[in-house]
Amino acid sequence: MNKEEILKKSRNSKNNEHFDSIVNKYLRTQSIIISCLCIMLVLFNLSIGKGYFELFAILLSIHVVLNFSLYKYYSKKMYFYFSGVYLLICLIYLILYIVSELKKINIL
Repeated sequence: MNKEEILKKSRNSKNNEHFDSIVNKYLRTQSIIISCLCIMLVLFNLSIGKGYFELFAILLSIHVVLNFSLYKYYSKKMYFYFSGVYLLICLIYLILYIVSELKKINIL
């Protein structure tokens, strides 16, 4: 490798790091905004006496994707474990939502 190839490779890696940093900040900001929105909707549903299981399922599914993406990028097992825990809780809320809706229409 000559000097120009090394400089070109270095510039490309800096651009990739900058892009990855922007995407990471975007994903975290998106996660925070959607979390706040879901929490506000849960509080509203509780105030009018409606269920909230589907909102938590949506919220947790977003965190599953976010943590799994972070695991794939950083290869840290902590993100994989969080993704698994969020997935398990998400499935529980999804089942609770389905059961509550089926009870409303007298199937269960």
